Amino acid sequence: MLNDLLSIVASYLGLDEVSQYIDAVNIDETPENKPEALDFLISLVNLTMRQITRDYMPLYKEEILCSDENCQINYSDFSTAPVQIKSVSYLDGISSTFRCFPSYIKVGYQNKKYLVKYSYTPSSVSDLDSEIEMPFGLKIETICFGVCYEYCISNELYSEADMWEERFKNSLLNDINGKRAKSVPIRGWV
Repeated sequence: MLNDLLSIVASYLGLDEVSQYIDAVNIDETPENKPEALDFLISLVNLTMRQITRDYMPLYKEEILCSDENCQINYSDFSTAPVQIKSVSYLDGISSTFRCFPSYIKVGYQNKKYLVKYSYTPSSVSDLDSEIEMPFGLKIETICFGVCYEYCISNELYSEADMWEERFKNSLLNDINGKRAKSVPIRGWV
């Protein structure tokens, strides 16, 4: 949940007022003042998640959509805004030709149902109890490192930002490659 992620970020960055506020919310107390940095950190979480899902680990969705009389499937017909169309196929699984335009996909037949696979960005989170939609294999620490990096850059803490950027990149690469346990290969005795 968002409050768990922000609690980790606040402890990494030493933002005690944010940590105390989140702790008070977690035990169902009504805190007095909401820290100014909290809304900023939430916006950085959304920014980091958009960056990760657009550039490194996309989220995919499949939908059945119907073309109109002009052989078009409008992007407004999708349940979430697509970033990239991966494939379009007929309902029987046979792939179809398609062409992407700024506001629609052009397909071969009019008034026909198609199975469209596409990538998308997760919806923005704003409530502390919100669940974060993450790609499979992405660890919460990776998001925390990215948020810490963005926080340091925006507050002109460049030396700390370099450290967080390095941690973010290494963690993201490990998540993408599915960090495996290192083992020594079995060798025969000579």
